[in-house]
Amino acid sequence: MNKAIVIGACFLLIFITGCSTGNNFTYGSSGSQQSTDSRPQPVPEPTQTASPEPTPTPQPTTTPTATPVTINGKILDLYGNPISGITVTGEGISTTTDARGEFMLDVPAFANSSQELTFQKQPYTIPSMPITFDGSVNPSYTSEIMAYIPFSNYGINSISSALSIASWSSTGYLAAISPDGKFLYTADRFGDSVTRLNLETNGFIVLKSGLNHPIGIAISSDGDSLYVSCAGGSPQNIRKISGIKDADSESDVTTVTILSGGANTAEGCSGNGAQLSDVQAIAISDDDSMLYVCDRSTNKIKIVTDIKTAQSADDTKVYTLISGLVDSRAILPYNLIISKDGDIIYLADSDNNRIIKIAGCKNAVASPAAVNAAILIPSISNPIGLALSGDEKILYTASRTAGLLKTDLTAPTLTAEPFRNGYSWLNGLLLYGDHTMYLITGGQSQGGNTQIHRITGTE
Repeated sequence: MNKAIVIGACFLLIFITGCSTGNNFTYGSSGSQQSTDSRPQPVPEPTQTASPEPTPTPQPTTTPTATPVTINGKILDLYGNPISGITVTGEGISTTTDARGEFMLDVPAFANSSQELTFQKQPYTIPSMPITFDGSVNPSYTSEIMAYIPFSNYGINSISSALSIASWSSTGYLAAISPDGKFLYTADRFGDSVTRLNLETNGFIVLKSGLNHPIGIAISSDGDSLYVSCAGGSPQNIRKISGIKDADSESDVTTVTILSGGANTAEGCSGNGAQLSDVQAIAISDDDSMLYVCDRSTNKIKIVTDIKTAQSADDTKVYTLISGLVDSRAILPYNLIISKDGDIIYLADSDNNRIIKIAGCKNAVASPAAVNAAILIPSISNPIGLALSGDEKILYTASRTAGLLKTDLTAPTLTAEPFRNGYSWLNGLLLYGDHTMYLITGGQSQGGNTQIHRITGTE
């Protein structure tokens, strides 16, 4: 019987291997009671001796008996890495996961009863798991429990490492990380290429050269395709680079153009010739079917559909998500991120020093009137990078002038507060899971190399 608990950035797989009817636990103690006959006895005849009636045999008191149940489990993070040191407790009996993330726990179980397994390790917040047993002591339990491990729980002062893990003659601005956390891809705007950094070895390769000022970058959910917006030349375009997961060199990937800019502004027009004049960041929808594109000088966020199967710009269509004014000022979109359900976009309106929230995005093509854009944070200095915590309660912002900031989205009044100081000229921000953050700093604009900084939380 296999069930699973999903714990934010963790995946807990529990196997209940079976129930044994031998070596039962016995609770309480057995005893016996003496019983005597108190009925009147007949008066014996003077010449006869009466035989006493037999004394009843004492009956033992029934006591509850528990069946031992062995629970075997393995705790992995979302990317398959074991988590050691988690305390697992049931019925007052505890064990901890080993270096492989595995545990074994023997607990007593009664028929028609229930109990709970608990999991503890800081800074994780893990709900308990109820288990019920039927008359045959067969277990059943919830198949999925959600919990989150907010990065902000680590606190500013408990960050254990914030180090430059890579520095090279690249001028990357925006970046994407592979779903397994092994690779970080940067759009090298002035190097006209996409660079892949191995986060385990710090080695890097040029994955695709010959691009014209690549700036925005997004990765598919399977980690095998990159989408890159190119702001240089005429026409500007968006490229799809496939086969990246197992690529060892540039020759292993395939590149096609899925949007080639032009002057066509009609809704639903072909990606071949659609208006595109100052492309910036891009983001991919939760189902990999659409791209959201910042087109800065036209004051628009655009939607490019049918990207998953597109083999050319003729295979895609272009729509407008929002355009023009928000609160009396024209948007100048630079960067954007999407909520997990795909319905909300957070937009860094950098030159206007504000963050905008756009709702109704998932069905925007079919229901454009349902799209609503409103100012989320009215005053934030030069926001560039954005990231959401796993529970989507914290918004992290990389500001070129104010450093790394965070905003509690559940607060009555939203303000961006300092989260981590010491970084200048931030160009990008990525949050991997809920416990590792990557910052991109420097670049040609500052006369130096791009640096990738990794910040991880302590336990």
